[in-house]
This record gives sequence, C-alpha cells and structure tokens, in this order.
Amino acid sequence: MKSQGTTVERTTPSSWGAFFLWVILGAAAAFGLVIFGSPALLAIFLGVLLPSTRRALRRSGFGVLTGVGAMSLYVAYVQRARSGDGLLAYGHGVGL
Repeated sequence: MKSQGTTVERTTPSSWGAFFLWVILGAAAAFGLVIFGSPALLAIFLGVLLPSTRRALRRSGFGVLTGVGAMSLYVAYVQRARSGDGLLAYGHGVGL
C-alpha cells in the first residue's frame, strides 16, 4: 500500500493581506458599478487586472466575492433601517 502525502497549506499574514486587498477591490467595484453604472466598468477592469497579474494575489481572488457580498449586506442594512418606507409594512394592518 502506497502512502499518500498530503500538503497542508498554512495561511500567512501576507495571504490575509492579499485577501483583504481583494475584498476592498470587490466592495469598490460593487459601489462603483451601482453609483456610476457602465462607465465604471473600465476602472473596475483595470483595478482587477493589475493585482491579478501577480501569482500570490491571484490565489486570494475569491475576496472579490466577499467584497461584493459585504457591500450588498451594507446596502440591505441601510435599507432595513428605513423599514417603514418599504412596500410591505408588517404589523401595520396590511394583510398578506
């Protein structure tokens, strides 16, 4: 029976720094796309292209999704603070 060697990859502070760089880029991309629309696509493309050329930063690229999700959660939180202005007003005599 042949033993299979397993490699455990340790996270280092530099890999966390790269991940949070991608988180910031993802949040900025979501914000720019919502605020400026399609003119922001060029800036988003350049902002993502430059870090993705480095191998160490490319491995943490899933941080973009985290940044977009964080921006979406923030917008949902802000909209939730004004819950009385929504279409569905629960507890205010609206029967659904």
